[in-house]
Amino acid sequence: MFKNSTNNFLFDLIKSKPIYFVASLILSLVGIILNILGTILLISILVIALNNGDNIAIAHFTSLLKYLFFLADFFFSSDRLVISLCLIAVIFFLEKIINYINAIVNIKHTNHLVYQMKRKGIALLCKLDLNYYTQNKTGDILFKINREIDKTALGIKSIQTILITGGTILILAVVLASISWSLTAITLVLIVILFIVNHFFVNQSKQQGVLLAHKYQVYNRKLVDFLTGINLIKNAANEEQEYQQIINLVEDKNRTELRSRSTLLLANSINKINQIAIILTLVISGYYLYDRHIQSIIPILLIYLAVLLKLPSAINQLNNARNQFKNNQLSIEIVAKFLREKEKSIIQSGNITFTKLKTSIELDNVTFAYPYHGRIILDKINLSIPQGKTMTLVGFTGAGKSTLVSLLSRINEPIEGTITINNKDIKEYTLSSLRKSIATIDGEPFLFNNSLLYNLTYGLENITESQAIAATKMIDPDDFIAKLPQGIYTEIDDRTIIISEFQKQLIAIARALLLKPEIVILDEPLKKLNKEEGEIVQNALDKLCRDRTTIVITNKLNIIKKSDLIVILNKGKIIESGTHQELLKNGNFYQRMCSTQFKSSQQSHQQKLAKKIAQKLARQTNNNLSYEIHNNLNYLLNYLQLVNDVAIDDDGEQEKILDESYQSAKNMLASLREYERKISRGFKQND
Repeated sequence: MFKNSTNNFLFDLIKSKPIYFVASLILSLVGIILNILGTILLISILVIALNNGDNIAIAHFTSLLKYLFFLADFFFSSDRLVISLCLIAVIFFLEKIINYINAIVNIKHTNHLVYQMKRKGIALLCKLDLNYYTQNKTGDILFKINREIDKTALGIKSIQTILITGGTILILAVVLASISWSLTAITLVLIVILFIVNHFFVNQSKQQGVLLAHKYQVYNRKLVDFLTGINLIKNAANEEQEYQQIINLVEDKNRTELRSRSTLLLANSINKINQIAIILTLVISGYYLYDRHIQSIIPILLIYLAVLLKLPSAINQLNNARNQFKNNQLSIEIVAKFLREKEKSIIQSGNITFTKLKTSIELDNVTFAYPYHGRIILDKINLSIPQGKTMTLVGFTGAGKSTLVSLLSRINEPIEGTITINNKDIKEYTLSSLRKSIATIDGEPFLFNNSLLYNLTYGLENITESQAIAATKMIDPDDFIAKLPQGIYTEIDDRTIIISEFQKQLIAIARALLLKPEIVILDEPLKKLNKEEGEIVQNALDKLCRDRTTIVITNKLNIIKKSDLIVILNKGKIIESGTHQELLKNGNFYQRMCSTQFKSSQQSHQQKLAKKIAQKLARQTNNNLSYEIHNNLNYLLNYLQLVNDVAIDDDGEQEKILDESYQSAKNMLASLREYERKISRGFKQND
């Protein structure tokens, strides 16, 4: 039925709280026994009552019926009739109480199963490396954690129902055989026919269950993509196409679900027809089996049919349980595989608590590749980062910069080589102490849907409100949090409408200050900020990184040249390393990069200056400049390029060049006009 690993998964789940399983089994069987006993006693007394207390011909009765009719006859006397009816009422009352308790036990058992699986699932997700999240979509993970686990719990309960119903059918079969073995033999043949018919529908239900699970998964994945990518969808004006795709998936899913439910309804209808056919067959068979002896036939048939009518309900329950199990069988396999740790990359924690970076961080022949991918991301990396120094990683997108820093906090694990801190392999440190000693600031800081105070103190212990406020004031001169309606208790919504990227970055830096890390990782924290915001954030980062070991990922030259060590990565390999001056002298890649950025900076400044000059000249000449003036302006811009040999960041210097250039342009324009007037007078004199 299942692989050994899946069987072990089911067994472990049931074993986690076996009392629920055993209690439900016992309560169900006791309930059915009480129901059968009460039914037989009640019908026996009614038969005797209808016969006015006269003796009933019991020659054809089995031993069980003879004994029950003897008891019924004993209780039928007027002084015992009320007692016997009260006894039967007590039996049925006990049955209902037991069924109620059993229902409560089943609810608790289902909740326990769901809790155990979700607890294991969340715990497993906490232990997995980032590679798992890159290989699996968020929608698929949510689908497994929620719907698939719920369906697995129903599947396990259906197994329990199959066992209980099987026991119920066995008890009913024994009682029926004790009443009349010949009628039971006929019943058995009819049930076999019924079973064959049901088996066909069960197989159909299984196939449709697999298909329906796939349809749900595709629909769920598409809906998650729609919600998370709504910004791109709107920018691409593709709402109508997305809407149509989702509607098509909903309709397809509904059609599949309709076919699945129709199969179940058809199976139930055929079962009802078969039940009626069985009753009619037994009545006719009993009439001839007992030599048309009416006094013997009626009591036997009444009791037999009363017990037998419980059998279709049990068989129907068994079939429903089998159908439910078949529908949920795939979910059980999916969840068992999802919760199986052996097939996943789990990062094990060490035993030593990391407290302080005393010497250096060393990477020795570190190689990394994602599982099931052939491409090497990092290839034999050797690095030494002394305590308190700043190292900058430079390279194109995909060079392996972010992957390298992820190895330090053991978000990912190298496939070869070792990383040591204080001359100890980082695998020896506990994950918690190692990660709490590293603060990472990237270009897209994440905030939880909670208060600002919660985000500022997330993962930190013993941080007071005043400490959190002090940290924000230290890095934010405008103190934007104090201007919010509820201050530090302001709630952030799903899309962080009231918090800009700049403000989110300040919150991330303030949290890092509260963390007091030993190591700071800056992964392009300024990439989404304008110049003014970038300066404020850079000042805050300078405060954070002061006297701390810092690893920076950036391609901005003004940040790179301040580093103690610059490492150039290309296709997962270190191609150059050294200080800014060393690489300017000896590095080919770094020289080209500096030259490119320098020219780009020059062009940017020249374009801004030219635009301002053109605007002033346009106002002076009312946009009626001659062709000669345009040519001379080109010479002027060439002059500016010679003057602007170095990228100028100072606004005062830029204004000075602007004024000088503007004055030169005015002088040139006046000369041109004078020249044109002289030419004009010369033509008139010649005439």
